[in-house]
Amino acid sequence: MAEKAQLQVNDQVESQKAQRLAATESGTPWLASRLLVPHLTVVDVVESKRFYQEAFGFELRFEDRPGAESQHVEMNYLGELILMFVPQNVRGSDTRAPIDFMPQQQLTSYFYLYVDDVDQTFRNALDAGGTAITEPYDSAWGDRFAIIADPNGYHWGLAKSPKLSFD
Repeated sequence: MAEKAQLQVNDQVESQKAQRLAATESGTPWLASRLLVPHLTVVDVVESKRFYQEAFGFELRFEDRPGAESQHVEMNYLGELILMFVPQNVRGSDTRAPIDFMPQQQLTSYFYLYVDDVDQTFRNALDAGGTAITEPYDSAWGDRFAIIADPNGYHWGLAKSPKLSFD
């Protein structure tokens, strides 16, 4: 089952890369600005890396020390830097992931991630260890939309805009 999900994620990533290239060639902005990149604190670097890769198709961009000793990880989405994270208590810091101090339903914000297929990405995230917050539905603003919590407690809004093609 995990192998099938990984193949679907790989197909989705390739489709998204092609979309990005087509948008770039036509002069359409597509993740062009990386002036704001979330920097998260995670419970487990190895598990977080695995989740983001399997659930959303993120790709490893940089890791200072591969494995459990890593203190800084960067991940790409569609070839662009989208996320950085560090483990809890890195270098004596008292920062923690939300899962350690806040009930899941109390988070008031989430990352809004455009994907090719909300329902499939939602299933991938569940299979990878995420928690369903809001099942996929057709929103009033036109996007297909769902919310998933990752293993660290961060919420991810998954969206597919009818105006955005990943083909």
